[in-house]
Amino acid sequence: MLSTSRRLAYAALTVFAAACCHNEATYVLSAPDSSRVAILYHRDCGAMAGFGYHLSVVKSGSKPPWGLGNAVTFLNRDSLAPGVPRRRTVALLWVSSTQLLVAYDTTNTRAIRNAGTVRGIGVVLHAGIPDGLRAIPEP
Repeated sequence: MLSTSRRLAYAALTVFAAACCHNEATYVLSAPDSSRVAILYHRDCGAMAGFGYHLSVVKSGSKPPWGLGNAVTFLNRDSLAPGVPRRRTVALLWVSSTQLLVAYDTTNTRAIRNAGTVRGIGVVLHAGIPDGLRAIPEP
């Protein structure tokens, strides 16, 4: 168990690190009933951290999240290599108003966290992009 001073130091470091990150929404996809949106955004926390994509599911009209994604966090495998272009190979599909399919190309992208369910929405993670489902283009 962490001591109180260590917990406070960890909390301060977490807040400081979050303040140093730049977030940019790159794709928004509304659920079929328009009650929720899936927001894919990239989070860049500087040279010492990997370049990641995050996916959050929020109510329509809500402010976009700027911390870690509440549904899935992806790390681009090339993100730590200097001079290598960042590629996103993720595809999103609302299967229904309560289920979101998130497919990703495993050659470039690694899912490092998957919540499974977010605010009553089932988030299904699929390694590989099925035929007929297009990856979201890089902005």
